[in-house]
Amino acid sequence: MTAASAKIAGCRNLVATAAVKTAVTRAYTSHNSLFRHIKPRPGQFLYGQCGDTRYAATAFELTPGATHQEQVGIQDDGSARKYFILRDGRPWGYSHSAAPFSGGCVGIPRELSQLWDNCPSE
Repeated sequence: MTAASAKIAGCRNLVATAAVKTAVTRAYTSHNSLFRHIKPRPGQFLYGQCGDTRYAATAFELTPGATHQEQVGIQDDGSARKYFILRDGRPWGYSHSAAPFSGGCVGIPRELSQLWDNCPSE
């Protein structure tokens, strides 16, 4: 990504640290108690900011120790891209899921979607 493409109209890409990825994963496991053995799918974590609000999007994959129930669940909604929001001093919150292979960013400001190349399909 070039420096010019790193920011568009008040939105910008951010570097997703391990702490950010852990917090986002925690937000999803708090929302869906089925999944305890997951991590963001490598190379697919999107993270950015528009104004004072931060956004993240990722699909998850299983980690060692996953239960049979988790293995079945990840085949359904578990593998779809999830969207998260951080604002107003609150912890990361799960916003919604997109259907697998839906293409495009869902519920993300248009400017950030442009920076994320319109969230290409998984």
